[in-house]
Amino acid sequence: MAEDVGRTGDRVRSGAGIEWVGVAADRYRERLAEHGQRVASARDEVLGTATALEHLADELEARQAAIKRAMQFVEDRIDDARRTVNRLGDVAEDVLTGAEKAARDAARGVLGTVAGGLPAPGAPDWSALADRIGWR
Repeated sequence: MAEDVGRTGDRVRSGAGIEWVGVAADRYRERLAEHGQRVASARDEVLGTATALEHLADELEARQAAIKRAMQFVEDRIDDARRTVNRLGDVAEDVLTGAEKAARDAARGVLGTVAGGLPAPGAPDWSALADRIGWR
């Protein structure tokens, strides 16, 4: 689009260099020059908008990648927690070591954190959930 606008500006500027003669020639040249400036300004705006959109797209891709990593982290911690609870959940309290009790309690904490359900895939809430579980 900026190229199209630039070409329009070129055509306008090429008309500004023509030797116009007549009563309205000076006013026409002035208006042609003003129009050329507006076209150049519009081209610059389009280029600025394109740059901003590219930056936004990069930011969105980075955010989606972070959410994907958070989703994977949470899903891995849930799987780990389920395995731990399944392995240690029914073992008598007095048989477990302190480390096993801590692991079981941590696993139950993870499962309790997600008991209300998981966010929709790709939702920003995955990052907050990952933080609550201990991602960062």
